[in-house]
Amino acid sequence: MNNSLLRIKVQLIISVLFVFSCGEAGKQKVIKKVSDTATTVQKVDAVQTSLKNLPKKEIQNSPKNRVEGKTYVGQLSQSCALTSNGAYYVYMLLQLKFDHDHVTVTNLRVASSLRIINEKNYTYQINGNQILIDGLEDFKSFKIKNDKLIGTNRSDSTIEFLTGKGSFFDR
Repeated sequence: MNNSLLRIKVQLIISVLFVFSCGEAGKQKVIKKVSDTATTVQKVDAVQTSLKNLPKKEIQNSPKNRVEGKTYVGQLSQSCALTSNGAYYVYMLLQLKFDHDHVTVTNLRVASSLRIINEKNYTYQINGNQILIDGLEDFKSFKIKNDKLIGTNRSDSTIEFLTGKGSFFDR
C-alpha cells in the first residue's frame, strides 16, 4: 500500500476513535491506539526504506536461479593414447559454470594431467527449460532436465552434462 494512503487511513481511524470515545478511560485507549499506530507506521517506513536499499535480485523461483552457482561437466570425446609403457585415456570435457549474469565455458583435456584448452565467459538466457548461450558456436542449446543439462550440438547430437559443486576436479 502507498505510504500516503496508509497515513490517510491511519488518520481517519484516529479521528473516528476520538469521536466515538468518551470519558477518561476511552481517552487513554485512544492515546494507546494512536501510539501503537504511529509506532507501526514508523516500522513500516523503516522496512520500506531498507527494502529500497537492498541490491536488486531476481525472485527465488526465477529461471536463472535454477542454474546459478552450479557447474556442469560433459564429456565431448574419449580416446586412447599409446606410449612405450602402455596406454592411457584422453578425455575432452566441456565445463559450464553458471553465475547470475554469465556462464564460464571451459574446454578441458584430461590425460596424464589436466590442461585447460580454452576458457571464456558468455552471457546466457533461459526460456522455460532451454538455455541459450550467446556466442557459443559449438552448441545450439541446452535443456535443463532434473539435475542435468542436455546439450545439443550443431550436428544435432546430444551430450549429457552432470552437475557438481565447484569444479569437476574438486571432487
